[in-house]
Amino acid sequence: MIEEDVKELKKRHRYSHLFHRARMLRLLKSGECKNLSEAAEALGYSWRQCQRWFAAYDGVVSGSFW
Repeated sequence: MIEEDVKELKKRHRYSHLFHRARMLRLLKSGECKNLSEAAEALGYSWRQCQRWFAAYDGVVSGSFW
């Protein structure tokens, strides 16, 4: 039972950054946060980290990611 709990925690932790990236995009798209600085503050991440996430997202959307 404990082993299963550890596996579940590892699985959740592995994808937690994706949750935060998606949340950042939702905050920006909804207008709740007007810029990356506000989104970074709301999420508890640095502005630079959010800028990296956004740049990666923007690359995927514009087709220049790879």
